[in-house]
Amino acid sequence: MRIFAPELLSVDGYDTRLGMFKLKQKNLKINLAGKSELEVESYLHDFDSLQIRQKDSSAVVFEMSPELKTSDPVVHKGVEVSTVSLKSETGNVDIQKIFPEQDQSTSWETMYMKAVDADLQGLSILDLGHAQISSLKLKISDTSAIILSGGSLGKFKR
Repeated sequence: MRIFAPELLSVDGYDTRLGMFKLKQKNLKINLAGKSELEVESYLHDFDSLQIRQKDSSAVVFEMSPELKTSDPVVHKGVEVSTVSLKSETGNVDIQKIFPEQDQSTSWETMYMKAVDADLQGLSILDLGHAQISSLKLKISDTSAIILSGGSLGKFKR
C-alpha cells in the first residue's frame, strides 16, 4: 500500500507493507508488529519528534523525498542540546551535550530530528541513517538494530 499523506500523524500496522510519501508532519507515532515494512519519505527536513515501537520482524526506513533533490546544500541553524538515554539490565544512562549555534551545510538528503524515542523488539530494524538526531532514547532487544548517521553517533560517543 502506498500512502501520500500530508497530514497523517500516526501509523499502526501488523503484517503490512506501507510506503508513506510527501509526509509533512513534524511529529509522528509508529507502532508496527508482525512482518511489517514501512518506508517514509518526508517533505520536511526538520522533525520535532518520532515515537516508534517495532515488534517481531518489522523494518522502518526514513529518508527525504527524492522529489526535493537539489544541488544546493541545506543550512540548519540553532543551539542544540543533545540527550541520549540508554536502558540496560544494569540501569539507565543519560548523556547530554550542548552544541553552540552554528550553520551546518549538508546534503538535501539530511533530516534533523529533535527527539527520537524508539523501542525495538524481535528481529526489527530502524534506519535513521540520513538523520541528525538531538535527543535519542533507545530500548533495543539483542536481535534488533538501528542505523544511525555518523553525525548522530559522534554526538553520543562516551
